[in-house]
Amino acid sequence: NAAVCTEPRVRDALNRLNNAGNGALVDIGGGLDLKIKRFTVFVNNLSYAGAAPRADLNTAGCAVAGSATCLSAANNNSRIVLRGMSATEIGVGYGREVLETGLNLGLNLKGIVGKTGFQSIRVADEDVKVDDFSKSARSSFQPAVDVGLLWDMRETFPSLPARPRLAVVGRNVNSPSFKNPDVAVLAGERSEFPLHGQGRAGLAISPFKFWHLAMDVDLTNNLTPVDSFTSRYMSVGTELNVFNRPWLNIPLRAGLQKNLADTGSGLTYTGGFGLNFVHILVDLAGMVSAKSTPVQSEGKSEKVPNNFGAAARVAFLFGGV
Repeated sequence: NAAVCTEPRVRDALNRLNNAGNGALVDIGGGLDLKIKRFTVFVNNLSYAGAAPRADLNTAGCAVAGSATCLSAANNNSRIVLRGMSATEIGVGYGREVLETGLNLGLNLKGIVGKTGFQSIRVADEDVKVDDFSKSARSSFQPAVDVGLLWDMRETFPSLPARPRLAVVGRNVNSPSFKNPDVAVLAGERSEFPLHGQGRAGLAISPFKFWHLAMDVDLTNNLTPVDSFTSRYMSVGTELNVFNRPWLNIPLRAGLQKNLADTGSGLTYTGGFGLNFVHILVDLAGMVSAKSTPVQSEGKSEKVPNNFGAAARVAFLFGGV
Protein backbone atom coordinates (compact mmCIF):
# COMPACT_ATOMS: atom_id res chain seq x y z
CA ASN A 1 0.00 0.00 0.00
CA ALA A 2 1.99 2.96 -1.32
CA ALA A 3 -0.15 5.44 0.62
CA VAL A 4 0.81 3.79 3.93
CA CYS A 5 4.27 2.34 3.19
CA THR A 6 5.89 5.63 2.29
CA GLU A 7 9.66 5.98 1.97
CA PRO A 8 10.04 7.87 5.31
CA ARG A 9 8.09 5.14 7.10
CA VAL A 10 10.09 2.37 5.46
CA ARG A 11 13.35 4.09 6.42
CA ASP A 12 12.13 4.62 9.97
CA ALA A 13 11.17 0.95 10.30
CA LEU A 14 14.53 -0.24 8.96
CA ASN A 15 16.43 2.08 11.29
CA ARG A 16 14.45 0.84 14.30
CA LEU A 17 15.15 -2.78 13.37
CA ASN A 18 18.85 -2.04 13.05
CA ASN A 19 19.23 -0.93 16.67
CA ALA A 20 21.85 -3.08 18.45
CA GLY A 21 20.36 -5.82 20.59
CA ASN A 22 17.00 -5.98 18.82
CA GLY A 23 15.47 -9.41 18.36
CA ALA A 24 13.48 -12.18 19.97
CA LEU A 25 14.62 -15.04 22.21
CA VAL A 26 12.96 -18.30 23.19
CA ASP A 27 14.23 -21.09 25.43
CA ILE A 28 12.60 -24.39 26.36
CA GLY A 29 13.84 -26.85 28.96
CA GLY A 30 12.81 -30.22 30.33
CA GLY A 31 14.36 -33.14 32.11
CA LEU A 32 14.17 -36.29 34.18
CA ASP A 33 16.16 -36.60 37.41
CA LEU A 34 16.50 -39.52 39.81
CA LYS A 35 18.02 -38.97 43.27
CA ILE A 36 19.59 -41.92 45.08
CA LYS A 37 21.01 -40.91 48.47
CA ARG A 38 23.77 -38.37 47.73
CA PHE A 39 23.77 -39.05 43.98
CA THR A 40 21.51 -37.74 41.23
CA VAL A 41 21.32 -39.19 37.72
CA PHE A 42 19.80 -36.83 35.15
CA VAL A 43 18.89 -36.31 31.50
CA ASN A 44 18.03 -32.69 30.73
CA ASN A 45 17.42 -30.79 27.52
CA LEU A 46 17.88 -27.03 27.21
CA SER A 47 17.09 -25.43 23.86
CA TYR A 48 17.87 -21.80 22.99
CA ALA A 49 16.99 -19.87 19.83
CA GLY A 50 17.24 -16.24 18.79
CA ALA A 51 15.91 -14.22 15.86
CA ALA A 52 17.74 -10.97 15.03
CA PRO A 53 16.97 -8.50 12.23
CA ARG A 54 19.64 -7.27 9.83
CA ALA A 55 18.15 -4.31 7.98
CA ASP A 56 19.58 -3.40 4.59
CA LEU A 57 20.12 0.36 4.36
CA ASN A 58 22.58 0.16 1.46
CA THR A 59 21.42 2.07 -1.63
CA ALA A 60 24.63 1.71 -3.65
CA GLY A 61 24.00 1.05 -7.33
CA CYS A 62 20.54 2.60 -7.39
CA ALA A 63 19.76 5.02 -10.19
CA VAL A 64 18.79 7.66 -7.65
CA ALA A 65 20.54 7.13 -4.32
CA GLY A 66 18.08 7.00 -1.44
CA SER A 67 14.99 6.72 -3.64
CA ALA A 68 12.01 4.56 -2.77
CA THR A 69 13.04 2.20 -5.59
CA CYS A 70 16.16 1.31 -3.61
CA LEU A 71 14.02 0.33 -0.64
CA SER A 72 11.48 -1.72 -2.60
CA ALA A 73 11.09 -5.42 -1.89
CA ALA A 74 12.78 -6.38 -5.14
CA ASN A 75 15.97 -4.46 -4.29
CA ASN A 76 16.16 -4.76 -0.50
CA ASN A 77 18.09 -7.57 1.21
CA SER A 78 16.90 -7.09 4.81
CA ARG A 79 17.05 -10.40 6.66
CA ILE A 80 16.07 -12.22 9.81
CA VAL A 81 18.92 -14.32 11.20
CA LEU A 82 17.95 -17.40 13.22
CA ARG A 83 20.54 -19.13 15.38
CA GLY A 84 20.34 -21.48 18.33
CA MET A 85 21.20 -24.79 19.94
CA SER A 86 19.51 -27.76 21.56
CA ALA A 87 21.72 -29.11 24.38
CA THR A 88 20.98 -32.55 25.82
CA GLU A 89 22.81 -33.13 29.11
CA ILE A 90 23.39 -36.65 30.44
CA GLY A 91 25.22 -36.89 33.73
CA VAL A 92 25.53 -37.61 37.40
CA GLY A 93 25.62 -35.25 40.38
CA TYR A 94 26.97 -35.68 43.88
CA GLY A 95 26.65 -33.53 46.98
CA ARG A 96 27.38 -33.75 50.70
CA GLU A 97 28.01 -31.75 53.85
CA VAL A 98 31.64 -31.17 54.84
CA LEU A 99 32.42 -32.42 58.38
CA GLU A 100 29.05 -31.29 59.82
CA THR A 101 30.00 -27.63 59.34
CA GLY A 102 26.84 -26.58 57.52
CA LEU A 103 28.93 -26.24 54.34
CA ASN A 104 27.62 -28.38 51.48
CA LEU A 105 29.51 -29.05 48.24
CA GLY A 106 28.02 -30.28 44.97
CA LEU A 107 29.38 -31.39 41.60
CA ASN A 108 27.84 -32.40 38.28
CA LEU A 109 29.81 -34.34 35.67
CA LYS A 110 27.96 -34.46 32.37
CA GLY A 111 28.23 -34.96 28.66
CA ILE A 112 26.40 -32.54 26.37
CA VAL A 113 25.17 -33.38 22.88
CA GLY A 114 24.80 -29.97 21.24
CA LYS A 115 22.77 -29.58 18.04
CA THR A 116 23.32 -26.13 16.52
CA GLY A 117 21.19 -24.52 13.82
CA PHE A 118 21.36 -21.43 11.60
CA GLN A 119 19.25 -19.78 8.92
CA SER A 120 19.30 -16.39 7.22
CA ILE A 121 15.85 -15.47 5.86
CA ARG A 122 15.45 -12.69 3.28
CA VAL A 123 12.36 -10.80 4.40
CA ALA A 124 11.14 -10.10 0.85
CA ASP A 125 11.13 -13.79 -0.12
CA GLU A 126 7.70 -15.35 -0.23
CA ASP A 127 8.77 -19.02 -0.27
CA VAL A 128 10.66 -19.05 3.05
CA LYS A 129 10.78 -22.41 4.82
CA VAL A 130 11.67 -22.05 8.49
CA ASP A 131 12.26 -25.80 8.77
CA ASP A 132 15.55 -25.20 6.92
CA PHE A 133 16.79 -24.07 10.35
CA SER A 134 16.76 -27.66 11.60
CA LYS A 135 17.75 -29.24 8.27
CA SER A 136 21.11 -27.48 8.32
CA ALA A 137 21.77 -28.39 11.97
CA ARG A 138 25.06 -29.92 13.11
CA SER A 139 25.67 -32.10 16.19
CA SER A 140 28.79 -32.42 18.34
CA PHE A 141 29.69 -33.63 21.83
CA GLN A 142 31.50 -31.93 24.72
CA PRO A 143 32.01 -32.76 28.42
CA ALA A 144 30.99 -30.15 31.00
CA VAL A 145 31.14 -29.51 34.75
CA ASP A 146 28.84 -27.73 37.23
CA VAL A 147 29.91 -26.90 40.79
CA GLY A 148 27.92 -25.65 43.77
CA LEU A 149 28.42 -24.45 47.32
CA LEU A 150 25.68 -24.02 49.97
CA TRP A 151 26.34 -22.72 53.47
CA ASP A 152 23.60 -23.19 56.06
CA MET A 153 24.95 -20.66 58.55
CA ARG A 154 22.83 -21.82 61.47
CA GLU A 155 24.55 -25.20 61.36
CA THR A 156 27.82 -23.35 62.00
CA PHE A 157 26.41 -20.70 64.37
CA PRO A 158 23.33 -22.22 66.09
CA SER A 159 22.28 -18.93 67.70
CA LEU A 160 21.76 -17.12 64.37
CA PRO A 161 18.09 -16.10 63.83
CA ALA A 162 16.09 -16.66 60.62
CA ARG A 163 18.38 -19.54 59.44
CA PRO A 164 20.36 -17.66 56.73
CA ARG A 165 21.66 -19.72 53.80
CA LEU A 166 24.22 -18.55 51.25
CA ALA A 167 24.91 -20.31 47.93
CA VAL A 168 27.09 -19.97 44.85
CA VAL A 169 26.78 -22.09 41.70
CA GLY A 170 28.81 -22.32 38.50
CA ARG A 171 27.33 -23.90 35.37
CA ASN A 172 29.44 -25.20 32.49
CA VAL A 173 32.57 -23.84 34.17
CA ASN A 174 34.77 -25.32 31.44
CA SER A 175 32.90 -23.25 28.77
CA PRO A 176 32.24 -25.99 26.18
CA SER A 177 31.78 -24.99 22.51
CA PHE A 178 29.87 -26.80 19.77
CA LYS A 179 30.44 -26.83 16.02
CA ASN A 180 28.26 -24.54 13.93
CA PRO A 181 26.80 -25.83 10.64
CA ASP A 182 28.72 -25.04 7.44
CA VAL A 183 25.96 -22.70 6.23
CA ALA A 184 26.52 -20.54 9.32
CA VAL A 185 30.30 -20.32 8.77
CA LEU A 186 29.76 -19.41 5.09
CA ALA A 187 27.43 -16.61 6.23
CA GLY A 188 30.21 -15.12 8.38
CA GLU A 189 29.26 -16.70 11.73
CA ARG A 190 31.85 -18.06 14.15
CA SER A 191 32.85 -21.69 13.63
CA GLU A 192 31.58 -22.73 17.08
CA PHE A 193 28.55 -21.96 19.26
CA PRO A 194 29.86 -21.32 22.81
CA LEU A 195 28.19 -22.18 26.11
CA HIS A 196 30.13 -19.79 28.32
CA GLY A 197 30.43 -20.59 32.00
CA GLN A 198 27.80 -18.92 34.19
CA GLY A 199 27.98 -17.97 37.86
CA ARG A 200 25.10 -17.17 40.22
CA ALA A 201 24.91 -16.39 43.94
CA GLY A 202 21.95 -16.36 46.30
CA LEU A 203 20.86 -15.69 49.88
CA ALA A 204 17.78 -17.03 51.70
CA ILE A 205 16.34 -16.47 55.18
CA SER A 206 13.35 -17.96 57.02
CA PRO A 207 11.87 -15.52 59.59
CA PHE A 208 9.41 -18.30 60.51
CA LYS A 209 9.18 -21.97 59.61
CA PHE A 210 6.32 -21.22 57.21
CA TRP A 211 7.81 -18.06 55.60
CA HIS A 212 10.92 -17.82 53.41
CA LEU A 213 12.63 -14.91 51.62
CA ALA A 214 15.25 -15.32 48.89
CA MET A 215 17.27 -13.34 46.38
CA ASP A 216 19.90 -14.30 43.80
CA VAL A 217 21.88 -12.64 41.04
CA ASP A 218 24.00 -13.64 38.07
CA LEU A 219 27.70 -13.02 38.65
CA THR A 220 28.38 -13.02 34.90
CA ASN A 221 27.00 -11.25 31.84
CA ASN A 222 25.60 -14.07 29.73
CA LEU A 223 25.70 -14.07 25.92
CA THR A 224 22.50 -14.89 23.99
CA PRO A 225 21.75 -15.99 20.39
CA VAL A 226 20.87 -12.33 19.61
CA ASP A 227 23.89 -10.16 18.80
CA SER A 228 24.67 -7.34 21.27
CA PHE A 229 22.05 -8.56 23.77
CA THR A 230 23.28 -10.00 27.07
CA SER A 231 21.49 -11.09 30.25
CA ARG A 232 22.37 -10.73 33.92
CA TYR A 233 19.31 -11.45 36.04
CA MET A 234 18.61 -10.46 39.62
CA SER A 235 15.62 -12.02 41.37
CA VAL A 236 13.88 -11.60 44.72
CA GLY A 237 11.00 -13.70 46.02
CA THR A 238 9.01 -14.99 48.95
CA GLU A 239 7.22 -18.23 49.83
CA LEU A 240 4.41 -18.80 52.32
CA ASN A 241 3.55 -22.38 53.27
CA VAL A 242 -0.10 -23.18 53.94
CA PHE A 243 -0.60 -26.16 56.33
CA ASN A 244 3.20 -26.66 56.44
CA ARG A 245 2.98 -30.29 57.53
CA PRO A 246 5.42 -33.06 56.50
CA TRP A 247 2.60 -34.87 54.67
CA LEU A 248 0.63 -31.85 53.40
CA ASN A 249 1.72 -28.39 52.27
CA ILE A 250 0.66 -25.74 49.74
CA PRO A 251 3.53 -23.31 49.05
CA LEU A 252 2.50 -19.92 47.60
CA ARG A 253 5.23 -17.90 45.86
CA ALA A 254 5.68 -14.39 44.40
CA GLY A 255 8.68 -12.41 43.21
CA LEU A 256 10.35 -9.88 40.93
CA GLN A 257 13.08 -10.24 38.30
CA LYS A 258 15.23 -7.68 36.49
CA ASN A 259 17.81 -7.98 33.70
CA LEU A 260 20.66 -5.82 35.02
CA ALA A 261 22.43 -5.97 31.63
CA ASP A 262 19.48 -4.25 29.89
CA THR A 263 18.61 -0.96 31.59
CA GLY A 264 15.38 -0.59 29.64
CA SER A 265 14.01 -4.07 30.33
CA GLY A 266 11.82 -3.15 33.32
CA LEU A 267 10.63 -5.55 36.02
CA THR A 268 9.20 -9.00 35.48
CA TYR A 269 6.57 -10.31 37.91
CA THR A 270 6.75 -13.97 38.94
CA GLY A 271 4.30 -16.16 40.81
CA GLY A 272 3.53 -19.79 41.51
CA PHE A 273 2.12 -22.39 43.84
CA GLY A 274 2.59 -26.03 44.67
CA LEU A 275 1.01 -29.07 46.26
CA ASN A 276 3.05 -31.42 48.43
CA PHE A 277 0.94 -34.42 49.42
CA VAL A 278 2.71 -37.36 51.10
CA HIS A 279 4.98 -38.69 48.29
CA ILE A 280 3.80 -36.37 45.48
CA LEU A 281 5.11 -32.84 44.79
CA VAL A 282 3.64 -30.59 42.09
CA ASP A 283 4.82 -27.05 41.28
CA LEU A 284 3.50 -24.51 38.74
CA ALA A 285 4.98 -21.07 38.02
CA GLY A 286 4.59 -18.18 35.59
CA MET A 287 6.21 -14.86 34.77
CA VAL A 288 5.32 -11.75 32.73
CA SER A 289 7.10 -8.43 32.27
CA ALA A 290 5.66 -5.08 33.30
CA LYS A 291 6.89 -3.50 30.04
CA SER A 292 5.63 -4.33 26.57
CA THR A 293 6.82 -3.69 23.02
CA PRO A 294 4.45 -2.04 20.49
CA VAL A 295 4.20 -3.95 17.22
CA GLN A 296 2.74 -1.99 14.32
CA SER A 297 1.79 -3.43 10.96
CA GLU A 298 -0.10 -1.89 8.07
CA GLY A 299 -3.44 -3.00 9.43
CA LYS A 300 -3.17 -2.79 13.22
CA SER A 301 -1.07 -1.95 16.26
CA GLU A 302 -0.72 -4.13 19.35
CA LYS A 303 1.51 -4.59 22.38
CA VAL A 304 3.44 -7.74 23.31
CA PRO A 305 5.00 -8.32 26.78
CA ASN A 306 8.78 -7.94 26.64
CA ASN A 307 9.11 -11.36 28.23
CA PHE A 308 6.92 -14.12 29.61
CA GLY A 309 7.25 -17.77 30.57
CA ALA A 310 5.89 -20.74 32.48
CA ALA A 311 7.27 -23.80 34.28
CA ALA A 312 5.96 -27.02 35.82
CA ARG A 313 7.48 -29.79 37.93
CA VAL A 314 6.14 -33.14 39.12
CA ALA A 315 8.14 -35.25 41.58
CA PHE A 316 7.57 -38.52 43.42
CA LEU A 317 9.42 -39.44 46.60
CA PHE A 318 10.13 -43.16 46.89
CA GLY A 319 11.05 -42.98 50.57
CA GLY A 320 9.91 -40.80 53.47
CA VAL A 321 7.76 -37.65 53.21
